[in-house]
Amino acid sequence: MKIHYAIDSLPPHVKTWVTMGTFDGLHLGHRSILEDMMLKAKAQHAQTVVLSFDPHPKKVLFPEGEPLPQIQSLDEKAGVLESWGIDHLVLLPFTLTLAQLTAQDFVRDILVNGLHAAGVYMGYDHRFGKNRVGDIQLMSELGELYEFEVVQIPAYAPEGIPVSSTKIRQALLNGEVSKANAMLGRPFVLQGEVIKGQQLGSKIGFPTANIHVSGEDKLIPKFGVYAATLNWNNKKYAVALNVGHRPTVSKALQLNVEAHILDFNEDIYGKSITLELHERLRDEMKMNGLDMLIEQIKKDVQWVRDWFVSSF
Repeated sequence: MKIHYAIDSLPPHVKTWVTMGTFDGLHLGHRSILEDMMLKAKAQHAQTVVLSFDPHPKKVLFPEGEPLPQIQSLDEKAGVLESWGIDHLVLLPFTLTLAQLTAQDFVRDILVNGLHAAGVYMGYDHRFGKNRVGDIQLMSELGELYEFEVVQIPAYAPEGIPVSSTKIRQALLNGEVSKANAMLGRPFVLQGEVIKGQQLGSKIGFPTANIHVSGEDKLIPKFGVYAATLNWNNKKYAVALNVGHRPTVSKALQLNVEAHILDFNEDIYGKSITLELHERLRDEMKMNGLDMLIEQIKKDVQWVRDWFVSSF
């Protein structure tokens, strides 16, 4: 898959099928859409394009608002799209100038002249263009004008239960990671570089890898202890993951993501790792001293070990 930061960097005169949106999480609903689009494109000897935006439009349009936590970083999103077989990811810089582009001009300049769209997949409730006046009806009318096909995407609701990025985001913020994973169709991940910490874990017999999580707006799930896994050198390791402020040993409110990797003794300082989260064990708790903390960690580690054995 090729990543583009401008529409004029695509090969000229290549016919494409395009879908556009933020695609945060790339859940099962997104996958269903993209698989269908890939079949359409293949039948017409066309290439597939996912058109997204960077930064997220809300950061530009509402700069004073609370940042919207993202289920995926851009790198994670690109990795998933590539694994699914998408040909091109276009990350269009979102600016106030772009936001003022009318729906008609957006279709003409970007979809038709820029991306050479032979077809467009569009959600039934998607809005685009200045003041968000563009909808599926207008897109269909413009498709007739510029001679491209329009496919309306219905809501994705297997067994009558809608799947959406909003629902996944809320599940993760509630600590319901297994529920989020079911909607994603794969485990939620935290990626980042292993950095030096206070090394308290090593002193009490439970060394941890401190993770500097990648992605400025990356969603951090509800604080607590999780069962996670690490794939390293073609081997899967169980991980007892703590997300929170470490209230027993620190008064600072700094976020800490600490991974105790079971049966693992490699030096990974400075390396980038990816942790897959599977189940949440408990809330983060303040213990009365190190002895109580050590006993609780022992219980957590045994729970993660038992979970790992039963799951893998």
